[in-house]
Amino acid sequence: AWGLQHTSGTSASLMLTLEALFTAVLAWRLYRETMDGRVWTAMALLLAGGVVLVLEQGRTGGAQLWGLMAVLLATAAWGVDNTLSRALAERDPGQVVMVKALLGASATS
Repeated sequence: AWGLQHTSGTSASLMLTLEALFTAVLAWRLYRETMDGRVWTAMALLLAGGVVLVLEQGRTGGAQLWGLMAVLLATAAWGVDNTLSRALAERDPGQVVMVKALLGASATS
C-alpha cells in the first residue's frame, strides 16, 4: 500500500504486470514447467517494460522511485505466493481464501 501511495497509478499498474514474469520464472525453476518461445518472448517484453519504468522513475528520482520499487517487491511476493500455493489449486476455493485471509490477518496484526 505504501508503494501505491508513493508512485503514479499508471506506473504501479504497469509494474504489477511483472507478477506474471515472477510466477512463470518460479514455476519454471521450481516445478520444471515447460516454456516455449512465445512465453520467453512475453517474459522478455515484460522485463523490458519493467526496466523502462524503473529507469524513467530513476531519472525523476525521489519517492516515486521508492514507491515503484515497493510495488515491484510486492509483485515479486505475489509471484512467490502464486507459485508456492500451486498445490492448493485443486482444493475448494472458499477454503483456500479463508486460510490465506487468516494467515494474512495474523501476519499483519
